[in-house]
Amino acid sequence: MIEPKLKPPSFTAPTEGVRIQLGDGLDRELRYDLRSLRTMKVRGLTRRTLDDDSLPELIWIGLHDAAGDPPEGVTIESIGRLSTAWFPYLSECYMLAFAGAAPVQEKKAEKTES
Repeated sequence: MIEPKLKPPSFTAPTEGVRIQLGDGLDRELRYDLRSLRTMKVRGLTRRTLDDDSLPELIWIGLHDAAGDPPEGVTIESIGRLSTAWFPYLSECYMLAFAGAAPVQEKKAEKTES
């Protein structure tokens, strides 16, 4: 019998959930499971598709519950209506939920007086 070289992953869920708020004061779980990945593929999205046009849809897909039901009271359009000031926050939540990591912003060097 041939054995695969790779070992199965040690985690049980594709991603960890991330707490996210959408301006209504409610905490929701943003999580991308295999169902989410299939939905993204069917809609022509990839995990690297991250711009003003696709982010609301990517967030909406990640908000579906384990049964695949959409979040109550949240639509792609309602996420898209959030101001552009929300884009960095939503992007970070997406990256944390999808990959467990967000890009680190460089700190500006502080000027020191001699």
